[in-house]
Amino acid sequence: NNHTVVSLDTCILQNQRFNLQHHLYQRLAELSHRGVRLVLAEVVYREIIQHMAKEMEKIHKSLAKDLSLAASYFADDESVAQKMTTSFKNAHDFVAVAKKRTDEYLQKCNGTVLKTDELIQTGQILDLYFDAKPPFEPTGKKRNEFKDAIALKTLESFATQWEKKVYIASADAGWQAFCDSSDLLECMLLPELLDHIQRQSGEYENFISQISSQLFDCNSAFYQNVERHFARAITDFSPDVKASTAFYYNETVSSVTLHSLHIPQGNINIIDINAAGCTLSVPVQAELVAKIRIDIYPTENDWLDDATLIGTVKRTGKVDFIGTIEIVLKGDWQKGFEKMTLDEVIYDYNYSHRFTLDLGEVDGLI
Repeated sequence: NNHTVVSLDTCILQNQRFNLQHHLYQRLAELSHRGVRLVLAEVVYREIIQHMAKEMEKIHKSLAKDLSLAASYFADDESVAQKMTTSFKNAHDFVAVAKKRTDEYLQKCNGTVLKTDELIQTGQILDLYFDAKPPFEPTGKKRNEFKDAIALKTLESFATQWEKKVYIASADAGWQAFCDSSDLLECMLLPELLDHIQRQSGEYENFISQISSQLFDCNSAFYQNVERHFARAITDFSPDVKASTAFYYNETVSSVTLHSLHIPQGNINIIDINAAGCTLSVPVQAELVAKIRIDIYPTENDWLDDATLIGTVKRTGKVDFIGTIEIVLKGDWQKGFEKMTLDEVIYDYNYSHRFTLDLGEVDGLI
């Protein structure tokens, strides 16, 4: 009863193609040593095995033709190559292999499969269905929604029985709606869930506080180091270019440089954290300077032929960047933030925002 209880929805594993070796799931497993208990509804457990087996079969078919050649290229010696090839060719019962992998992961997490028939009755699912309550929707794939309803009612019954909140990792709107109506179920994306669990530790909160004091201070050495890394990363950014001309133009982004960076004070989202390092993300706003070359041609069909080039215009303009950055730190976080080193900064822009550089009328500049 002292455990923090978490669960997974099948859909959350699809992005990683049901690969339980992905760092997010390994991070969840590591948390089992700190009082986190993983429970899977039986229907989710069986779905994971089913989907994982299908992924294995798909990969097996795609590799079958070239595996022997690949093994001979990349194996350290002939015996290793032979072992790889033999092991691959003998893999036919994908369901058995998927079950073994899933059970091994559950064991690593000290996890439990919640048996459906021990926790719910069919009538509870039918009530949700005929009353059109979440996860059922007025229209949609009813077969999938039935499985969702069974999984959610199983988890809710478990939570009620143990008087324990269950944190569920899911990106499904139906799961979110069901959890919103429950006092014992809370739904969020897996990175957010892991971050939420970590924040329950005082040691973890102290680490976040140390980062915050540096990251949101534009005069700190850490902030300026992040800014330098971001400036190097952003050089491959390519904004949309718009120009006004009576002819056809082809634009080339010659360079992109950072003019200014702003990291608004707020929450820090921990993506991954372990003894080797930490990856965190924060929203940012930046002003970029882009140098553009515009080659102008008589028509769209002429741009491949330099002989028809009318002229070239070079312009410089500013672009507002809105997105997030991932900050990768190396070192053991439990030894303190000051013992860690900044390894990399990766940017990710907001796809809903159009980064357009309008150069205006250019014909007069030819």
